[in-house]
Order: sequence, then structure tokens, then C-alpha cells
Amino acid sequence: MDLETLIKAASFLVFMCAMVPASMADIRERRVPDRCWVAMAVPGIIVESCAISIESGPVPTMMYLAGSSLLTLYALCPRISESAAVLPTVAGSVLLILSIPGGAPVSPLPMFLMFLAMYRLRVIPGGADAKCLMIASLILPEWPSDHGILPPALAMATAGSAMSAVWVLMVCRMHGSSARFPTVYRKAVGEADARREWPVQDIVGGRAVRCRATPDSAPEILGRLKAEGCSEVSVTPVAPFIPMLAVSALLLAIAAAFV
Repeated sequence: MDLETLIKAASFLVFMCAMVPASMADIRERRVPDRCWVAMAVPGIIVESCAISIESGPVPTMMYLAGSSLLTLYALCPRISESAAVLPTVAGSVLLILSIPGGAPVSPLPMFLMFLAMYRLRVIPGGADAKCLMIASLILPEWPSDHGILPPALAMATAGSAMSAVWVLMVCRMHGSSARFPTVYRKAVGEADARREWPVQDIVGGRAVRCRATPDSAPEILGRLKAEGCSEVSVTPVAPFIPMLAVSALLLAIAAAFV
């Protein structure tokens, strides 16, 4: 095993080590503290910078280091205003683009921006899920074996989504979901846990309407339904996506090593 491959393996090890407490927090609370992503991003960016320096030299390395740091700062500062976020996002993107001709990896920026857009469009509803995938895009541009077909973040997001879909169907089936609506089930409003079950209906103008809850809106919707005197609500289970990503990453890395 050459030095470059060893460093790439170290990047993956950093990622997996940080995913352990993040997965435990997601299972317990369905929320992951930012310190887990800091513990992933800081050593991950440093290790990946070392890999780039061996292959491409100091200039693209410094551009990658600065650009990735700025984008990570943006990802971990959700309360920053949109106007204030423009400068670090644009500067980080430009630095990553400029690092590519010097030999830095191509995938980090497009993967980061894709997951950011998916979060903004609510394709990825959870902030922790988006942060995990955005940081993984920056610190894991390639599999340690160099045999993976897709960039690691995209591959684990695809596999993790498939695993989550199966998990949701199984949980709903256990709660008596119908064949017509296989991803929802009925539950007493007072028993619904907004961390683990999101309502798919709301009350607007005294009428029940379909809705798409988010981690922030789910408690409000359940509270509104309870205040309106609703006894039952249709809910969909919230899959612990971070553990799904961790398992997917491990299985895909093993598979890539044998391709």
C-alpha cells in the first residue's frame, strides 16, 4: 500500500470514527450536535490536504484547504444570514475550482453544492443529514481503493436512501399500514413522537389537509392538531438516516476494495 492510498484510508477512518457518535445521537434523539461534524471536518480536511500535497504540490493543497474550510464554516453555521453567507460560499467555491487544474479532486465542489441544493429544496429534510453529506463530499472525494464507480458521498446517499425506504416500509407495516398508503399509519395524536414520527396531515381553516412536515414544523403541527381536538393523525416514521449512511459507507468501501 503506497502512502497516498494509506492517507486516503486515514480519511475514511476519520469519517467512520465521527459517524459512530453521530449515529448514536441520531438513534437516540434524531438530532446530531454540530461538534460531531466539527470532529469529522477538521481532521478530515487536514488528512485530505496531505493526500493532495503528495500528488499535486502545495498550491492546490492550500486552495483546497482554504476552500473546504470556508464551505465547512458555512455548512456548520445555519443561523448565518443569506447575504452574509454569499461571501464564504463563493470564495470557497472559487478556491476549489482553482485547485482542480493543479491536480486537486474534482468531485468535492459539485457534490457539496448538490447536497446543499437538495437541502434547500427539502429533498433532504434533516439538517444533520445534509451536513454529513456536504462534509463527506469535501473530505472523501475518492474511495481509498480508487475502485468506486461513484463519489463516496453520492454512493452512500443513494444506498442510505434505499435502506431508509425499506426501513420505513417495515415500520409502517408493523403498525398496520394499508397497501394503498404503505408509508403512513394512524396513531393517537397524544402518543405521536415528533422526533420519530412526522404528521402527514395538518389543520388549515378547520379542515384536514395533506402536509409535509420538517424537524422544526412537526411539533407545531401535532400541537395544532391536539388543540383542534383531533384524536388520531396519519404519521410517517422518521428513519435514522445517519446510521444508514454509516452502514452504507462501510459496505460500499468493502465492496470497492474487491472490485
